[in-house]
Amino acid sequence: MLMIKAIWVDDDVLDKIEGRHVLKFPGIEEALVSSEERCFYKVGGNQIKASLKTSSGQYVVLFLTPLGGGDWRVNSARRMSPKERHSFKSSKKG
Repeated sequence: MLMIKAIWVDDDVLDKIEGRHVLKFPGIEEALVSSEERCFYKVGGNQIKASLKTSSGQYVVLFLTPLGGGDWRVNSARRMSPKERHSFKSSKKG
């Protein structure tokens, strides 16, 4: 399991997540740290793709870069596509 101690997000990235993608970052952060419904995939270099479901029921994809010691920088976040959502739900069935 991925160790997450702290999440860092730049103001411009946060503005894009909350403005353009209309996502609430506190809910995303909570799900990333404590949700049981999350999956992590390595996607090139040292970047990680995190798929998760928030407590409000939103299905979200985040792209993270490790900073070391359990600290992670959020590069981007968006809603899952229907195909990603189907794959995510299927992976949770066992």
